[in-house]
Amino acid sequence: MNEPDRLKTTTREDSLFLKQPTDKTCVHTCLAMIVGESVDYVIDYLSNDGPLCAEDMIIFLAHHGIYLSFFAQARSGQTLNLQGDDLLEVQLPLRDRPALITVRSERFLGKLHQCFWDGRNVQDPNPLVQGPRGLKSYDIVEFWPLLLTEQRFAAVENAWRSYD
Repeated sequence: MNEPDRLKTTTREDSLFLKQPTDKTCVHTCLAMIVGESVDYVIDYLSNDGPLCAEDMIIFLAHHGIYLSFFAQARSGQTLNLQGDDLLEVQLPLRDRPALITVRSERFLGKLHQCFWDGRNVQDPNPLVQGPRGLKSYDIVEFWPLLLTEQRFAAVENAWRSYD
C-alpha cells in the first residue's frame, strides 16, 4: 500500500475506527479518533510522525476543545470538605467516559502503546487488532479521562449504537 493510501482522509463518521499507518503513530491515530479528523491531519498539525510527549497531546486536544480531566463529586446529599493538604481519592465511573489509555505494547517488548477508550470499548489503532476490545484485554499503565466537545461526544454515542 502506498503512502497516500495509508494516510487517506476519513470522514467524521468512520474516524472513530482508525488503524495506525506506521509503528510510531498510535498516539496520532488516537488523537485523530478523538477529534474526528484523519491521521494525516494530526501528523500535519504536529509536524511530527514520530513519538509524542504528553505536552503535545494536551496542547493538541486543548486546541480542539477537548481537555484531560478529573473531577470530584460529592455523594448525594453530601458536600466535599477539602483542605489544601488533603489526599483526594477519586472514584471514576468508566462507562460512558472516554479516555486515552496507555498500555503495554503487545507487539514491541518493553514499549508502550496508546489506545482510545470510547466509554464502552477500547479502540486500538494497532492494525493487527480486529474490532473493539474490553479493558481487561490490556495491561493499562495510564488512564487519561477526557472532556469531549458536544459534537465529538455525539459521534462517540453513535459508535455505541453500533455495539448494541
